[in-house]
Amino acid sequence: MLKLLKLLKLLFFKTPQIRKIPDDIDFLPIESIKTNDNYDTIPTIDYKNPPCTKTILIVDDNEYATKVTKKEIEGMILLSDKLNAGDFNLLDKNDRTFISTLSNEELVSLNMMHKQKYNIIVVHGELAGFTAIDAINNGLFIDYAFLDIIIGGRNIYLGKSIVLDGIDIASHLAIFCKECKYIFYSGCTITHESIEYIKANDVLGIDINDCIVHKDNNFNKKKKKILGMLV
Repeated sequence: MLKLLKLLKLLFFKTPQIRKIPDDIDFLPIESIKTNDNYDTIPTIDYKNPPCTKTILIVDDNEYATKVTKKEIEGMILLSDKLNAGDFNLLDKNDRTFISTLSNEELVSLNMMHKQKYNIIVVHGELAGFTAIDAINNGLFIDYAFLDIIIGGRNIYLGKSIVLDGIDIASHLAIFCKECKYIFYSGCTITHESIEYIKANDVLGIDINDCIVHKDNNFNKKKKKILGMLV
């Protein structure tokens, strides 16, 4: 019988909120958890919280995936700038196709994006979850988060193997950045029997499929999800 995962108590100072993985639980993809790795150092990032700016956090173990997500967000911001410039000759074919799929409400939201400044922070690698939580513990405030569900890296804490995923980051944001909005990026299908589905329901009280953007989704559907969160 699959045991539900339970949150550890929030640890003091720079130690991230973490979740022990029971011996009978295998986190997917198992091939990414290298048994000989013995991480004990958390990579850090440089960050800032500029005034009057919304901060976006992108976390994924795959560097290329973070670049794609960042490009998609920047593309939406650029499209809003183009619309507000009033010169529709600036719009390319992809811009026009996307705009044609928007409702009136979504179009108004797109027009509003140009009024907001965004600070995009990217964290990637197997220990991306540890790095992100460490930064949050040290004062990084997040308004929006795009989180890979299955990050895969592990660390050693008090002799125990600890795995952090996007759900752990979301639960940490719920404590330190209560107004933060987030969506999960996933390259796999999550069913009701999936560990991730059960964990999200237990920890966050959500149906994770309501918050997922599949990485292989139609590009315009992904952009609509981004638009819906950022405005």
